[in-house]
Amino acid sequence: MKYTNLQQIIDRSVEFEEASAEFYGKASEITSNEKAKMMLRALCSQERKHAKLLKDFDIEQYKQQRMYYKPDFSSQEIFKDCRIKKTDSPAQVQRKALSFKKKIHNFYCRFAQLVKEENIAEFFEALSNLELQHIEIIQRELAAYYR
Repeated sequence: MKYTNLQQIIDRSVEFEEASAEFYGKASEITSNEKAKMMLRALCSQERKHAKLLKDFDIEQYKQQRMYYKPDFSSQEIFKDCRIKKTDSPAQVQRKALSFKKKIHNFYCRFAQLVKEENIAEFFEALSNLELQHIEIIQRELAAYYR
């Protein structure tokens, strides 16, 4: 999908964050490791906050501005990676989380580089950095809980 205005980017980003929150919520329900459960719940809470930040972002002054952004992947790829089953092993959950978080990080990072308005670029750079932190948590801490 290509995006031609900021509202489309914001709307899709909200969907990504809400799907991430749902993924972490479901993952916390199926894990038996209490430390991992707490970490997943914390990530779920953070994703909900990211979605709220996006929903609250004031784009009025940019509504008429046209842009063109086509990510390297389809949104459906991200949503596919967000599907979690009760039968998923901890390793499968971790792989899925890493896969979709890397794609979302890439989405935000590339958009931040393309957009000309400084405050929008900074906003998406901040989101990109938050996604990077989640990737590091998943790689380091979540992996440690399942050893």
